[in-house]
Amino acid sequence: MQRKIYDRFDYFEKRRIPTEKPLYPIVGNLWKFWKEVQIQREMRNMKRYGKVWGSFEGSRPVWNIADPGLIRDICIKEFDHFTDRRVLFEIKEKVLSKMLANLKGQEWKDVRSAVSPVFSSGKIKKMSQLMESCGETLVQHLREAMDKSQGVVNVKDQYGAYTMDVIATCAFGTKLDSLGKENDPFTKNARKFFADNPLVGSPLIIIPFVFPWLLNMGLKIFPMEPIYFFRDLVLDIMKQRKTEGRERGDVLDTMMEQEEKEREAGGEKVITEDVIAAQSLIFFVAGFDTTASMMNFLTYVLAVYPAIQDRLYEEIEKNMDEYGGINHEMMNSCVYLDQVVHETLRFYPPANRLERECTKDCIIDGIEFKKGDLIAIPVYAVHHCSDFYRDPEIFDPDRKIYDRFDYFEKQRIPTEKPLYPLLGNLWNFWKEVQFQREMKNMKRYGKVWGSFEGSRPVWNIADVDLIRDICIKEFDHFTDRRIFFPMKDKVLSKMLTMLKGQKWKDVRSAVSPVFSSGKIKKMSQLMESCGKTLVQHLREAMDKSQGVVCVKDQYGAYTLDVIATCAFGTKLDSLGKENDPFIKNARKFFADNPLFGSPLMIIPFMFPWVMQLGLNIFPMEPLYFFRDLAVDIMKQRKTEGHERGDVLDTMMEQEEKEREAGGEKVITEEVIVAQSLIFFVAGFDTTASMMNFVSYVLAIHPDIQDRLYQEIEKKMEEHGGINHEMVNACVYLDQVVNETFRFYTPASRLERECTKDCIIDGIEFKKGDLIGIPAYVVHHCSDYYRDPEIFDPERKISDQFDYFKKQRIPTEKPVYPIVGNLWNFWKEVQFLREMRNVKKYGKVWGSFEGSRPVWNIADPDLIRDIGIKEFDHFTDRRLFLPMKDKVLSKMLTMLKGQEWKDVRSAVSPVFSSGKIKKVCLPPCIISLSHCRPRTEKQTDY
Repeated sequence: MQRKIYDRFDYFEKRRIPTEKPLYPIVGNLWKFWKEVQIQREMRNMKRYGKVWGSFEGSRPVWNIADPGLIRDICIKEFDHFTDRRVLFEIKEKVLSKMLANLKGQEWKDVRSAVSPVFSSGKIKKMSQLMESCGETLVQHLREAMDKSQGVVNVKDQYGAYTMDVIATCAFGTKLDSLGKENDPFTKNARKFFADNPLVGSPLIIIPFVFPWLLNMGLKIFPMEPIYFFRDLVLDIMKQRKTEGRERGDVLDTMMEQEEKEREAGGEKVITEDVIAAQSLIFFVAGFDTTASMMNFLTYVLAVYPAIQDRLYEEIEKNMDEYGGINHEMMNSCVYLDQVVHETLRFYPPANRLERECTKDCIIDGIEFKKGDLIAIPVYAVHHCSDFYRDPEIFDPDRKIYDRFDYFEKQRIPTEKPLYPLLGNLWNFWKEVQFQREMKNMKRYGKVWGSFEGSRPVWNIADVDLIRDICIKEFDHFTDRRIFFPMKDKVLSKMLTMLKGQKWKDVRSAVSPVFSSGKIKKMSQLMESCGKTLVQHLREAMDKSQGVVCVKDQYGAYTLDVIATCAFGTKLDSLGKENDPFIKNARKFFADNPLFGSPLMIIPFMFPWVMQLGLNIFPMEPLYFFRDLAVDIMKQRKTEGHERGDVLDTMMEQEEKEREAGGEKVITEEVIVAQSLIFFVAGFDTTASMMNFVSYVLAIHPDIQDRLYQEIEKKMEEHGGINHEMVNACVYLDQVVNETFRFYTPASRLERECTKDCIIDGIEFKKGDLIGIPAYVVHHCSDYYRDPEIFDPERKISDQFDYFKKQRIPTEKPVYPIVGNLWNFWKEVQFLREMRNVKKYGKVWGSFEGSRPVWNIADPDLIRDIGIKEFDHFTDRRLFLPMKDKVLSKMLTMLKGQEWKDVRSAVSPVFSSGKIKKVCLPPCIISLSHCRPRTEKQTDY
């Protein structure tokens, strides 16, 4: 029997959680509970046991969680498993039982959802006018008390009276003056409820925790008479208002409006008179002492820290001048007041401990919580822990500014240390070469690290698997780009790079068909004429300068000609017509920016709102020129009806299709013009730079140049000159261009914004997080590219054999790049080779047929998953050649995808057990019956 009693205290030991040793089986860790200051005990336990420890209230296990990450998971991420609070005794009274703090499970969710609209910012703003009159009464009483006592005032009484007045006004619809009417029944009952409790400081205080069932037999922790008084008061006021139809704009009014809406909507009612009365009582029970205590401590710290008081006074005076006195808007604009209040709540938390009950079994961060477990959050201990707050025993209202730099530390992500709170990691940003800084950071911090632009956290992701997840697998959570300033122009705001969310998706989907291979092939004929102009100018420049040519200018002119032709439908010769308005505006847009290389460069990152005031990173006049040009060209084409086969034509065709189809239009004139501008903004410098670098590598690698020249010559002969098909057939050209992009990345960094909270590979991304992908750094990382500083166009061939290595799967070493593991394939017995490989590599290994990766799976569980559980992902067989015969091509082994599924489903009933028995079994039996005697005869002989 004794063993059974003590065994229940192994609850945390079994989970390897440090535990307070219970002194006595009946009381657990509650012995001397009434003598100790709770916060001191929790501080001591946290130092002794760590941030997660167990204790016992009687025989009931209690989780003490002081880890912010775990607290966040319990209270937010996994909140669905921890919705309930501890209720010490069953409340049978129909009104009190409806208080949110006493509800559990689905009933709590229903009432919580129904009551939430009552506390919208608009409703609170409306009630703030009621609070204002209470504030005026407080000021009046404070002045009178100071005059009487020569400046010595018990502010706790004053703030208690003010809080009671606000509750009476906002929750109970009663005008009150607590200090002026001390005999008022409201005031008397409120004081009776919060009077010193005889149980506190007595051993009897542990009875509700050890024997909660005694509370159902009449033992009360709080006096109930005041509660019944306020309950009856609320019900009377509600009846009176329904009869007389008066409105005050308080909580009662707002909840009664909600009740009326539910009645009109029909269906099951959640907001009833009992629910309204119960939530009004919560204002009194939960709001009175907590608010008065916070105000009391706030006054104390302002008295102790005159510098903070002076700064706060100046802010309030300034904002009162701006907003014409004390009002809702003025209070919301007081940033420093908000910081002081937050720091007061941290330093002197009114609720030293929060509790939740686990409603469903769950595992969080490796810890197993069971249904019914009690979770205690020691708020004071967390707020005063040096692991979470720098110098926690110092009162510092600016702490919020510094603590925001713990964003990555909380997730254990290495972080660049911000030099200054205002700038974050932007100090010297304008002096450094960005990709060099990112290379240095990756070597120092690894492939994932955090940094700050001002106070904004930025994820730097150089891990290719994580990049793939962000940009492809979980792309739905990262669709947006950073926008420094909102484009108010109706055309420019429609550029794909300026759109976000669903608008981006709609325009992206509508515009995509414009860039099909057929449409691009059509436009390649327009590019050809620009190429001839480029060759002509190059020859002329070489003749004039004896072979020394600035190819950057030449390629810039060519790119501009292609954009003018394909995006704006304008025939141009940039080098031949330097005074053309198109050319002048293009050069103006890409001219050296005075912001670059200047400390002013950090302004858009630190204060993006400044951009709305007129500060622009790029000159806007050229953009407006191209916008107007595209609009004019479209009008001209619609009037004259001629076509050029360029981007404008293709998008106008798409617009016409949408018009004929009816429904909501996505492709409009503004959208078409905006996407034409993207060609110019995003395509000009990147394309010209790439061509410039290709020329450079060909010049310094003559062997690559010779091989490329031979390929182009050969393909020109095959395809009758330079054309779309000929360029597509140049494999080595594609390799050279790809390697140039890797070696000299035109965009050294890509960015995305997180649009929804998500977890990828154990990393938690929050909505609004900025993701930076250092493309140059990834392209020059030796973990991903062999000898990354060597220019090697054939890198693609050799690197493709890293397919399994990246996933840490053992792999047969390919003998030659072209054949992979197929060398000697015709000499070996396949199953003998596979038996040997299983012994050498295990039950899962990789091999290559040519350059194609092949998974070899000899693990029965994985085979079952592939062949049954996840069969929907593995329906197809390999086809070595397409069957053109209309009959043979319909064999099940030749079909793929949906066609295979349809035929398979249609054919399956033919092979039911009944059909097989009917068709196959009788002939078999007959054959056996003939065969058996003959066999016996032969045996006898």
